[in-house]
Amino acid sequence: MRQNSYNQYNFQDQQRLQAYFNTRRYNQPLNDGFSISDSSQGTVIAVDGQSRAAYDKMIKDNFKYTQDNYQEAYKDAARTGRPIVAIFGGFEHNNSRQLIENSLPNAKNGAAKDAIYIYIDRAKTKDPELAKFADSQLAGGHNAAVSIVFSVKPGADGSLQPEAPVMRWQGADHSMISSFNAAIAATRERQESFKGQFNPNALTEKSDKSDKAEKSEKTERGDRSGSSFEIARAAITREITAATDSEDWHDGERHYREAIRAADKVNPAEIEAEQQRIAKAVATTPQDSAEFQQLVRDQANLTFVKNAKAATRADLGIACLKWGESQTDDDLKQKFREIGAQWIDSAGLRNPSIYSNPELHKRLAATGIPADELQALLPLLKPAEEAEQKRDLFKYGGDGKTSDSPPSTVTPKVEGAPKVEGAPKVEGAPKVEDAQEAAKAKEAAKLKEAARLKEAARVRAEAKAKEDEEAKEAEKLAQLKKIEQEDLAKAVATPEEYYAALKYAADRGLPVIVKVGQEHCPPCMAMAPALKAAEEALNGKAVVIRVRADLEKTNELAMDLGAGEGVPITKFARPVPWDKAHQGLQELIPERHSGFTSRDKKGFSEKDVPDTLEYFIAAGFQEWRKTAATKR
Repeated sequence: MRQNSYNQYNFQDQQRLQAYFNTRRYNQPLNDGFSISDSSQGTVIAVDGQSRAAYDKMIKDNFKYTQDNYQEAYKDAARTGRPIVAIFGGFEHNNSRQLIENSLPNAKNGAAKDAIYIYIDRAKTKDPELAKFADSQLAGGHNAAVSIVFSVKPGADGSLQPEAPVMRWQGADHSMISSFNAAIAATRERQESFKGQFNPNALTEKSDKSDKAEKSEKTERGDRSGSSFEIARAAITREITAATDSEDWHDGERHYREAIRAADKVNPAEIEAEQQRIAKAVATTPQDSAEFQQLVRDQANLTFVKNAKAATRADLGIACLKWGESQTDDDLKQKFREIGAQWIDSAGLRNPSIYSNPELHKRLAATGIPADELQALLPLLKPAEEAEQKRDLFKYGGDGKTSDSPPSTVTPKVEGAPKVEGAPKVEGAPKVEDAQEAAKAKEAAKLKEAARLKEAARVRAEAKAKEDEEAKEAEKLAQLKKIEQEDLAKAVATPEEYYAALKYAADRGLPVIVKVGQEHCPPCMAMAPALKAAEEALNGKAVVIRVRADLEKTNELAMDLGAGEGVPITKFARPVPWDKAHQGLQELIPERHSGFTSRDKKGFSEKDVPDTLEYFIAAGFQEWRKTAATKR
């Protein structure tokens, strides 16, 4: 048996009794060693030593979420950052009890901290879509419960969208525990990365009727682009409030970063389009109408989100300075100061006026850091321009216009910094009587200004280089994502399409390269760029066929090709489409049950060449030429 490990993102080996059950799939006896039946009535009265009443009690006592409220589990996962484990079974599935009580003990009592557990009883499922999915999981002639691990991602509108399973286990063998724990840990990281990206309305506990009523209301009034800015504003406000209330700086930093991420998700083109929409609508809308008031709110949301790109970064920068002042270690304090200054400069790149913002100066002074040290940390700081800053940028408002004013319940308008009545009057710098001393002072001021400008240029250059690097990395990731999606789209849709591709290759005397994989499998996706490059380099000298194990119509074909023992799988073979007993393949070299080393890997050397896809294909062609005259 081939090695079976979670790192290959497989569907796991079938339980040890799978073959036994498959031989009996069309002739199941009434007493199979697990079920006790009344042969006179043909009715199962006990399974695995458990009555139906005991089974119902077991499910009720141990699972908060079932087929009746599974969508609430999605909300729980989105709120808490925990992945979902769904168990598909029923009273007559002979190892549901073993699975719950022995193999997945964390599922008991509904109090697990590692994941959100759902139990789906197919016989009691009323939701048509869920029933169809449950049937696909329980299909295959076996009588075993099935467990899967998956995450819930935000849709384009922030709605809850379950992702494809990263792991599936059939049966209740005790050996599944370690693999399941590994799968849950990996999926939890992905689920936690989605926190703060969901539409808050999607996470509230509402009945189906209220959801439908809300959708109907939105349909009647029309879809407004301003609503997306309202959602973004709510997400930013929530994270900033949580960051401010956090007692631990680690937790505070996490919330600030979530606020920054939410602000950055809004595209500048969307902001421009929304601004134009509001400007056109304002010109033709009576000011005493409800529509005009809605435009005011839309403008407030727009301005809030637009300014948030800079203000959220400055917020985190100031917080870092404060956290640093609470440190007793001088090196650590300096590190916090440097990081804080970098975040404030990052804000300045997005809104240069922030350096003269009076609220920024006020908050910097509140950190307790001496003014000369602050100036050294932030060379671009300018004197506060009170006249130009009529509103607090840190409330993410605009220039004080009515249309820019956000609702006071969220971000109250601030007319300016408070006046200090008792502040001493400063007439100016002391006079320097001696001309020589005045010249020295003037020269020193020039040198200081030159040093400030030089440091400012350095900071801008470093920030620009970092921005460029981030942009390049983002472009690289986008291109990689595009290649991965193309790879998934090229997979055969049905077994018939697979055998048609084999026939096409056989008719032309070409070998085939078969890749078996699935989405959400890092090694499978990592192969996409190399496979695309190889396919282009082959230029029709071989036919590349992709088979996905996570599609309902090709799952069984993928299993026949070996997916049950791990994916990705890569085969180099002679096509024999008439030989379906061997899936139409005469393999020329040993198949590969893992990913390949990329030539782009850091530290790649000649010793890594035999582990590349190119080397695998070259070895296949060498064997192909040797056996060119041989036919199966």
